[in-house]
Amino acid sequence: ISVHYGNDRTINLIKSDLVHSIDLPLKPKIGPDQASEIAIKDAGRGAEAFSAMKPELFVVDAATANVEGEKPKNYLCWQIGVVYREGKTKPNWIYFVDAITGKVLFRTSAIQTGTGTGYYSHGTALNSEASGGTFRLRDTVTSSPWPVITKPAIHTYDDAGSSSQTLTNYSVDPNDNWDNGGATPSNRADDQREEVDIHRFVSYVINYYHTTHNLNSLNGSGLDIKGHAHNEYLSNNAYWDSLQHQIYFASGDGVNYDFMCPLDVVGHECTHGVNNYFNIVQNYHVETGALNEAIADLGGYFIALGYPVDCPQPWKHGQQYRITGRGRDIADPSRDDADVVHYDATSDTTKYNSMLNGYYPDHYSIRYTGPDDWNHDWGGVHINCTIIAHAVYLMINGGTNRISGVPVTAIGVAPVEQMLFEVISTGLLNNTSNFADFRIAFILACQSLYPENLDYLATVKTAFYAVGIGPDLYIRDTLTDQGVEPGTLSCMSPDIILRRQEADAATLASIGDTTNGSLCETIGIKPLGAEDHYVYFRIFNRGSVPASGTLRVFISPVSTFPTPASWTEVGSYDFPSVSGGGLWVPTAANQRILLTGAKIDTLGTGHFCFIGIIESAVDPAPDRTLISDVTEFHNFISKSNNYAWRNCDIINIPADTMGDTPEVERAFQINGLAGKHQARALEIDTRDMPEGTRIIVWMPAIRMVGIKAFMAQTPKERIHMFKVTGVIEELPADKVQLYPLAVNELAAIGDDLKLAPKAIKARELQEWRPLRVAPGKVTRLAGIVVGNDEKMDIRFMVKFPINTGPRDATLTFRERMKDEAYGQVSYIFRIRNK
Repeated sequence: ISVHYGNDRTINLIKSDLVHSIDLPLKPKIGPDQASEIAIKDAGRGAEAFSAMKPELFVVDAATANVEGEKPKNYLCWQIGVVYREGKTKPNWIYFVDAITGKVLFRTSAIQTGTGTGYYSHGTALNSEASGGTFRLRDTVTSSPWPVITKPAIHTYDDAGSSSQTLTNYSVDPNDNWDNGGATPSNRADDQREEVDIHRFVSYVINYYHTTHNLNSLNGSGLDIKGHAHNEYLSNNAYWDSLQHQIYFASGDGVNYDFMCPLDVVGHECTHGVNNYFNIVQNYHVETGALNEAIADLGGYFIALGYPVDCPQPWKHGQQYRITGRGRDIADPSRDDADVVHYDATSDTTKYNSMLNGYYPDHYSIRYTGPDDWNHDWGGVHINCTIIAHAVYLMINGGTNRISGVPVTAIGVAPVEQMLFEVISTGLLNNTSNFADFRIAFILACQSLYPENLDYLATVKTAFYAVGIGPDLYIRDTLTDQGVEPGTLSCMSPDIILRRQEADAATLASIGDTTNGSLCETIGIKPLGAEDHYVYFRIFNRGSVPASGTLRVFISPVSTFPTPASWTEVGSYDFPSVSGGGLWVPTAANQRILLTGAKIDTLGTGHFCFIGIIESAVDPAPDRTLISDVTEFHNFISKSNNYAWRNCDIINIPADTMGDTPEVERAFQINGLAGKHQARALEIDTRDMPEGTRIIVWMPAIRMVGIKAFMAQTPKERIHMFKVTGVIEELPADKVQLYPLAVNELAAIGDDLKLAPKAIKARELQEWRPLRVAPGKVTRLAGIVVGNDEKMDIRFMVKFPINTGPRDATLTFRERMKDEAYGQVSYIFRIRNK
């Protein structure tokens, strides 16, 4: 079980694999000897118990046992190691035998195969030792500088073409000159170059894990690494044996396959050992086995990247050992160098044959789903591994997935390899983990190691989305938002919808129209106190699988954006599963979050904002408690599709409405930012106001010091406006041109001064500065400074011309900082005068 805390010690996420109330006998009915006999009989002729592995009792669930069609169920079983006597080249097995019934529940291969060959290493130094007048490849020097108590030694054995897995004959040389005596032997099993490569490359592996991840050998405790050259147990192959805990390399046939020990392959097989010792993904079949292979591939890639001379094509796994054909190209698994697709996804047979020709799936939708047995790659462990590896490649190098067309932004090797090791080493995976589990683990690792780097998180999530793995929930920032991050900063999410009354059928239908972005109403406090209000919302899923979660909604004045602990929580709603590529909208009035009247009364009137956060165990949101300034708040909105922001106002509703009068008075506040003095701009957008409207904005005189005025326009259209059901979108930032204005030209004079707000008494007029803002324009007042925890009142009067006629008109005020709008108040006037 993993519990993720925020900086304020609140729990953000709990991920648990605990199983409750397992109803099993405490003692087995079948003993270990009888269980061994059952396993040996099932394995067939030549099988025997692996003496170095003591039978142990385990609780295994139906998913682990690969029992189809059963409801959640658990079994008490014995784990038995089975090997074959010398001369038999069948796979070694790990058996699980039901300790109550004696039934063989399942077995998994102890041999985890990779690919590779080679006489590939460069350099001359080789650590060996003298032994009885000759020299042997045993290295105790490589790890000698390490500050650890137990240091690994490297043992390289020469199996001389044997298929035995138990030989311990060191590679030897009479004069410590490992060059085949100056001539290439006719028998590949006599070629010392394979022995040299294995010996040297294993030293690269243990140094990589130690220096990059502080891991002392494969098991973290200084395990000696034993590598076998010229072993023909599996011809034209290389593998890690999870019973023997050793690595084996064949000599290759010299026709299609060269020596099976390039650096990326040695790194691959050793990483199988790392997986083994961390006890993850050991159920070696289908997606779990493919995860094992993908992690091993990635380990090989990361190690090989440091030695470009020895392994010039690290992203093409096993390319060096192939005399014909090609290795696993995780940069572009399905296509050749001319961008021609050779992976045939027509059927499982064509997929399997494509793999034999060196072409693999690059998207989850075209994965291999064939038989789960030795002759069919255990359900595609080597076929489907490229889907995971390709996702990680995209994180590192960037690129666009061939199937989805989704682009991914590169973040480089260093953070990604640390995330992968975090996934491997901290219990985020188990022995039945699938691709979806790996995605969640990688996201959690990213959030653990780089909690404030939302660019990294966006890349990780997008990479898995690009290859079709997992859900990707989001709440939109704008009507055009499709869940792509980093996205656009917007304070007007169309999917956070405040209503003064519970939604009726017509309102629910409007909410169901995802093109409608102006359904959010102002919060009103009546003379006798506020009544309950209701927050409705819409949730989208751009991923490939369903997901459910919780929407948590907060309300905050602008001044507390940098201090999430000060936000007021409105409430939360557990929304049901949202289908892949689909959305959820409320279909009943009670599918909402209640904002109580008592809470509204506590907040008081003013300008506020809703913050909506999607929380889901399968799509974790970044930790809101990490927000400490406005820039970080903006990042959480624009760089995480789990977050959205919606401006709102709490206003007093007078007992007697103003009826049809064309003259209106309103006010709002600009709040200081906690701990900051930052200059801002107030943008007044009058593009939708009728011609002839008089708009007078009253600002405190003390705040006018140093203010500069500008007219904001686009080059092609002096008045450019995009209005969706009442809401005006701001001018496109990349097209805006600012034209300076003299502030005194905006000063209101004459009859305009008569439009003074009633709240400003005559003796206070000198403390205010009235500005006349013409309709049909966008005016920007830059250089406004509001100190820590201060408030700046803005009052304005609007007088519409006589005979305007029935229409709606929108007046918008935006707060801007660093050329981005982070606050917006829109007033929609329903003009009904004659």
